[in-house]
Amino acid sequence: VVNALNTRLDAAPLAFQMNHCEASVLLSDTEFSPVIAEVKAGPDTAVGMATYANSITLTPGTISVLVDWEHHEIVVHGLSRDGLDGLETGDMDARVTRFEGGK
Repeated sequence: VVNALNTRLDAAPLAFQMNHCEASVLLSDTEFSPVIAEVKAGPDTAVGMATYANSITLTPGTISVLVDWEHHEIVVHGLSRDGLDGLETGDMDARVTRFEGGK
């Protein structure tokens, strides 16, 4: 089954579509999607994972498009590579993990 995503939608409807269809593959036209990355997520709770995914989406130039609750990963779309560099350092993940009560 192929599920087309309307890239003009906000993060919430896109994330709902991706989670609802249980997609395991994301195909993207590089003209519209210069950078897609999978980011490890440290939070252990649904609230922590949602907070981390929303924090990514609130960061200019990035949007969380899929949350893999089972493997603690978030698929992120970035307008440029620079938009994902901050996620690779793990700073935001560490802040959200501390927020939910972790170390």
